[in-house]
Amino acid sequence: MRGGQLPGNRERRQSAASQASEADTYLPYLLRRQVPRDDIVLENTSRTTYENARNLASIVDGARYDSLILVTSAYQMPRAMLDFHRFGLEPQPLISSARRAKLGVMPRFYNLESAEIALHELIGIAQFHVYRAIRWF
Repeated sequence: MRGGQLPGNRERRQSAASQASEADTYLPYLLRRQVPRDDIVLENTSRTTYENARNLASIVDGARYDSLILVTSAYQMPRAMLDFHRFGLEPQPLISSARRAKLGVMPRFYNLESAEIALHELIGIAQFHVYRAIRWF
């Protein structure tokens, strides 16, 4: 399970040090659903998806695992998959949430926020390909 914080949530952006990671937060959920604790590997030190993929690659390197599931939002999944593939990981994508435009006569802040998130992800994908092209990674 990944560490880090959810984008777009101002409360979670304030202080990563004072907030529990997503991995720590969801551990009790998995345990309540009867997932054996020995089958769960927590990665709660990463701050970005790239760091998460890098850290997880070193954790599973040489280890036997039946499946690797990447859980993230629909808007982040394409970039997250690029990061995980970069480190030779082939996770099964599982979308946790999706944003949908809210229609109406007046402009809505939610739609502007969704557009900003989409632009952030597109820039991240472009950055990934540029960095690969110039061999930064």
